[in-house]
Amino acid sequence: MDTTVLTWNLAQFLGPALVEFSYIPQLARLYRMKHSHEISVWLPAFNLTGRAVNVALTWYAGLPFFSLAVACGFVLRAAFFGQVIYYRWKVVRLTQQRDVEIAI
Repeated sequence: MDTTVLTWNLAQFLGPALVEFSYIPQLARLYRMKHSHEISVWLPAFNLTGRAVNVALTWYAGLPFFSLAVACGFVLRAAFFGQVIYYRWKVVRLTQQRDVEIAI
């Protein structure tokens, strides 16, 4: 394999992968804090939708290495969205449970 092609493929993957991996500290922080009330649900929802479109477009454009990095970002964004939804549901559930226990 030509080194120019190899370098180009590596750059296609590494550039967006580094951007996508920036989600990892946020995922860890949300996991430690166990609440997401200060994060708008729309942020990860729109971000995830946009990333899904980007995966399809980069694959269709014939950029498989770039598409792979973007797909990694899709997975991380899906995890972020899932955490936000879960912790919001959990807070509501705990509040309802507390209200029932106080009423008894």
